[in-house]
Amino acid sequence: MTGSQLIDERLRSLGGWRAGTLAAIRRLIREADPDITEECKWFKPSNPQGVPVWSHAGIVCTGESYKQVVKLTFARGASLEDPQGLFNASLEGNTRRAIDIREWETLDAGAFKALIRAAVAENLRAKAAKATGPRPDVGRAADLTDAGQGRMLGTMKKTLLIATLLVSTAFSGPAGAAEVSKASLDRLLELSGIHEQVSQFPRLLRAGMEQARRRDMAIHGHSAMSEAEYEKLENTMVAAFAPADILRAIGKKVQHAISEQDAARMLVWYGSDLGRRIDKAEEDGSTPEAYRDMGKSAPSLLADEQRVQFARRLDRELHLTDMTMQLQVNAAVAMFMAFSTKKNQHEVANQKAFRNRISASMQRSRPKLEQAITISTLYTYRNIDMDSLEQYLGFLATPPVSRFNKALMAGMEAGMDQAIDRMARSLENLMKQRQLQKA
Repeated sequence: MTGSQLIDERLRSLGGWRAGTLAAIRRLIREADPDITEECKWFKPSNPQGVPVWSHAGIVCTGESYKQVVKLTFARGASLEDPQGLFNASLEGNTRRAIDIREWETLDAGAFKALIRAAVAENLRAKAAKATGPRPDVGRAADLTDAGQGRMLGTMKKTLLIATLLVSTAFSGPAGAAEVSKASLDRLLELSGIHEQVSQFPRLLRAGMEQARRRDMAIHGHSAMSEAEYEKLENTMVAAFAPADILRAIGKKVQHAISEQDAARMLVWYGSDLGRRIDKAEEDGSTPEAYRDMGKSAPSLLADEQRVQFARRLDRELHLTDMTMQLQVNAAVAMFMAFSTKKNQHEVANQKAFRNRISASMQRSRPKLEQAITISTLYTYRNIDMDSLEQYLGFLATPPVSRFNKALMAGMEAGMDQAIDRMARSLENLMKQRQLQKA
């Protein structure tokens, strides 16, 4: 058998979502580099068909299948720029990097193909350097996800960036103070990053739908929906997750958590020297260039234990990991409902069991997500001295600020739950319309 035939056989024997994911990945790899070589290696009793390997001037990447993930390991991943943050595993070493893909996740096709081309270019460069003499020392380190991830989610890295921007601070106000005004509330939500986060939902959902559709085509050879059906389903999902509705749910929670005096003092802090420095650091840490540098700087950043402890405390104060996981789960549920409903047009897919399964899987991935958030935090605040960062944590720990951050998370959860309910009702109406048309 040829190498390509061995991979064909591996996909047939694997079956299920993992075979579909590997098939979609394989197609993207071939599109990115038509000259790439396919083979299977490392045969053993527990895996008699071996591991798919793609090579060009050396190994580019491998495709391993586990119960919970399909793992793509790039042989020289630590040397590659990853502006979209696809790498989300094996971040600590000096050579390899990996992408773990779970059942409900998809990849950004353009970003992945760019990564393949970069890996081939790095192999060719290393081969040429070996032929002419010692290669220069270059920095190698981890690139992160969004989660995540979520990183969604491909969308896992963007989600992580959004969650990292959920920063707010305040002073404590007197009990019985007036309810926070709409103007103060809107300004706080803007400064905390919530407005930016929620405004990205429609774009992220459309991207996720397109990735899921491509994966469906890779598995079945054709799309399960017509163009008109796909567009209607996509519009239904985006309408259900309307930013204004989610912001309204968040605002209601925040209004019950802080007073106008609390909000006024929080806004004063945002205008302080330290507040402006924190805001500037977060802005500078959210660019594509920052993502690339962030990965290369990860080992040295993680070596500073004092700052690592700060990053973990910040995560706890701002619920960054919890918020990221919440967003990833809800995005996965929305995709599940949309595509499952198409397959079973007589009832809206019951999302409770799926949500429980995805939530359990996400909990198992929590340590990796926490590590990614830690590195992102370390990089973002790397140029701010520890005394200032301790002051920052002090503000975050005050009761009004703590209430504010908890209200943000509770409001986001309420808004997402309401969006899922709206989507379910809309899907039911779509199915009723189809049934009437067929009658």
